[in-house]
Amino acid sequence: MYNAVCVSECPEATTDYNDKCMTNTDIVSCNEFTVPYTTEESFGYCMPTKEQAEEAWNMIKEEMNE
Repeated sequence: MYNAVCVSECPEATTDYNDKCMTNTDIVSCNEFTVPYTTEESFGYCMPTKEQAEEAWNMIKEEMNE
């Protein structure tokens, strides 16, 4: 959540953003990031799919503990 960017479409697993995102002060290049899970649009945000929600939550918890 801390590395959020605006995207033109919700990314698939392991897809890079390339020119699909709008950079900001925290994210200066979209070419450096890939999405480790498939996302789908929900209330204007790209959220992990139901099938991959647990995996995504575990990744977030790991990042918070670092």
